[in-house]
Amino acid sequence: MVVAPMAFQAAKQHSGLVGWLLVGVAIAPPVVFMLSPQVNRISDVWLHEGIRIATPEIRAFGRVVVPSKTLFELEPLIQPAGEHVAFAPLAIAKPYFFDESPAGSYDLTLIDPVTNSVQVDVPAPCGGTVIDTGWHGGYGNQVDIQCHDGHEIFLAHFSKVHVATGDAVKLGQPIAQQGSTGNSTGEHVHIEITPQGGERTNRDQTLPIMQDIMALWETGLEAQAPAALTLDDETLMKAIGKAEGTVDGHLNPDKDYHGHTDPGNGAANLGFFSYQHGASSPQEADQKQLNRLRKAEREIQAQAVGKFGQPLSEAALLTALDLWNQAPLAGQDFVTHLATHDPSPEQIVEARAQSYIDPTTGKLDAPGLGNSMGHVKADQARRTDANLDALQLLRRR
Repeated sequence: MVVAPMAFQAAKQHSGLVGWLLVGVAIAPPVVFMLSPQVNRISDVWLHEGIRIATPEIRAFGRVVVPSKTLFELEPLIQPAGEHVAFAPLAIAKPYFFDESPAGSYDLTLIDPVTNSVQVDVPAPCGGTVIDTGWHGGYGNQVDIQCHDGHEIFLAHFSKVHVATGDAVKLGQPIAQQGSTGNSTGEHVHIEITPQGGERTNRDQTLPIMQDIMALWETGLEAQAPAALTLDDETLMKAIGKAEGTVDGHLNPDKDYHGHTDPGNGAANLGFFSYQHGASSPQEADQKQLNRLRKAEREIQAQAVGKFGQPLSEAALLTALDLWNQAPLAGQDFVTHLATHDPSPEQIVEARAQSYIDPTTGKLDAPGLGNSMGHVKADQARRTDANLDALQLLRRR
């Protein structure tokens, strides 16, 4: 079980009964999790959010009298992937200032530089989990976030709150609208930072974190490029192999997999992809063509992101790579003939057929298919059906 080594590492860092009990949870048989919902829920929290045991914070008249103190803490075993929410840069009014109510806190006012408005949504200063929100006396509406990096960031005086206790938040996600609720003389954000293992009142510890937050808000975050879909080797080999005729009805290698003569050009073919550029075995042929297809895959997906803002769907990518395997120049031109990143089978066939038209001459360039658009469309429909049938069969396994 992947979790077990991490559990032992956690136990070393946190000696005592609790740490080693967590090891027991991690190495327990799966049936333990199925029969005990409580263990399952605690394990899931530990995996994704971490575990933190702390004394309660005591407040009076909207102020902290006795701060919360962490007694025991485990970081998430599965660390977040670093996702964020894009937002435009915000201006920070000057002077911003240290606040000693309570000691060690900060106040600043965010401004939309386009409209000059202070009615702005405040981006999350970190990715993490909302551990508290709501009205808290002189603080007004507040949001308290336990960050993935171990810091706790408390923000207050909001006019509206967009998140709830227990919510997972991404870096840059709008958490609330800047306001002037509670004991406040104007729109601003009140911030208190508790560094991991540190003290909220120690500015030597909190000021660098505060400066990073300000730099984040003033810089903004750009939209993340969508992660390009990739297909596993088995899917590529067997789905393209079905179009090539190198697998049987169960997608297992047939006699042509081990070698056959290309009916179009008379070359010797090997492997799932009918590789004909020299190989000592079908397996070597498959690896050589996979290497070429992976490079083509990156180029095709880059074209798709550039055109549609997102990568091709699974079906579209598979059929694009099958086309590239059949005719690399046509495969390079496939995306230009698509209207969407997730086309229908009919749109795929039409785009595949149009890809055989030489863009420099405007003429069909498919001598192996008699330079007949009717023959080209029939062949592309056959291959597309073979690709999608194989994909459906593989996904059912």
